[in-house]
Amino acid sequence: MKKRGACILAAALILWSSIDSFAHADNIFSDEVESISKQNNSTGGSISITYDAPAPSNRYRVEIDWGEMEFCFHPADRVWDTIELKWKEPAANAKGSWTTKSGKEFADGIPKIPVTLKNYSSSAVEAHFLTDDKDFTKTLVTLDNGITLELANGNPVVGKAVANSDPEKKGEPTTEKFLIALGGEPAVPLDNSEFQTIIPVTCIIEPAN
Repeated sequence: MKKRGACILAAALILWSSIDSFAHADNIFSDEVESISKQNNSTGGSISITYDAPAPSNRYRVEIDWGEMEFCFHPADRVWDTIELKWKEPAANAKGSWTTKSGKEFADGIPKIPVTLKNYSSSAVEAHFLTDDKDFTKTLVTLDNGITLELANGNPVVGKAVANSDPEKKGEPTTEKFLIALGGEPAVPLDNSEFQTIIPVTCIIEPAN
């Protein structure tokens, strides 16, 4: 009797240890046994792990290169009236002209600012061009001094950078070229004295929808 009692006690101890070690395992020690053998001395379970897809961590980097931004406007000639002793406006059909600061003329008479945007980001971006909080990305804007601004060329939505199919090589940024066109007839003092107008231009970058 003592021997049988010892066997039952040992089985009970193994039962407690097994429950502590293998959660949700199928416990074969739930029934009383007289002895332990290879057929009844082990129990086990399976560990199940579910993996989520890695979440993307977007990063943004954009480079903007502004081209020539200094221009000169040459108004139509005004005439000095020797009777009234004042400058008179030119004829209504007389038009002024634009050149670069160095005096180079434009083929179509319209000065344009080239802007190059390179998107190194993992997502597409959208560019907005403004002057004095007026957005001229998709519409022509006329300033108080008579000068107009509009985005004449370029898609404001710039795609994400392109990864190389070879993981050992660098990818390529997505490049978009814009042209900002100036126009209008800016107001010029009647005495033809030299003066300068500064027009602030801002490019705002946002994640594309």
